Amino acid sequence: MVQIHTYIYDGSFGGFLQAAWQAKEEQMESVNIVNQEIYRPLLFGGITKVNTNPQLVEDISQIVKDNISISVSKILYKAFLSEQPGIELFLYNYLSKGLVKGAKIEENLADDDIRIVHAAAHKVMKENHRVKGLLRFQETKSKFYYSRLEPDHRILVLLAPHFKRRLSQQNWIIHDKKRAEAVVYSREQKKWILTTLEADFEPTLSDRELKMQKLWKTFFKNISIAERRNKKLQKQYMPTRYWKNLIETPQ
Repeated sequence: MVQIHTYIYDGSFGGFLQAAWQAKEEQMESVNIVNQEIYRPLLFGGITKVNTNPQLVEDISQIVKDNISISVSKILYKAFLSEQPGIELFLYNYLSKGLVKGAKIEENLADDDIRIVHAAAHKVMKENHRVKGLLRFQETKSKFYYSRLEPDHRILVLLAPHFKRRLSQQNWIIHDKKRAEAVVYSREQKKWILTTLEADFEPTLSDRELKMQKLWKTFFKNISIAERRNKKLQKQYMPTRYWKNLIETPQ
């Protein structure tokens, strides 16, 4: 009986890359790569806990770009952000095949590993694009702008560069309540950081913001034409799972 050897990583993409690389170098016959936050011991098989080394991760990333392609390295990263259960094994297989076949691996969508990874990456980018138009920033009494969301995928790191360009003159926070983390941008430092933030965090809104929200809800209600309301189309462009974080939540 073939025993599965499990590599446990810290939950970061860099940690995954290092775990995948170590598994490949050690040539284990059957591999499992698991985020330490969801790891559950198996009755059989060995385990290796991978301690992420930033320099090694950088070297591995460069090897992937040089020996496969920059495009594939981006696809792997976006698919990883999907947090799809078991995505690590598909990523590992994609990476292993890519290091043998090179950039052409990206075109082989008949291969299940390649197809599943591409599909996961596509879902992440689709949600990232959609959320850009759905985020609502609210002015707080502390004079920073706050927005919350609960996305299906871990897209904060994809949203941050976009809003850094769009809102470079404001201090802002985008809060992923589902994962209890946030992107915080400082206009003075001109940079953003990813940090933890409690899921139940709620800022105190400014008086001006409360007034503007009331006006916006009134405007949204008054321009609505009941006879032309199309909830099916509305849900297509603005899925109901996002509604609770919108100021003008449809009824």
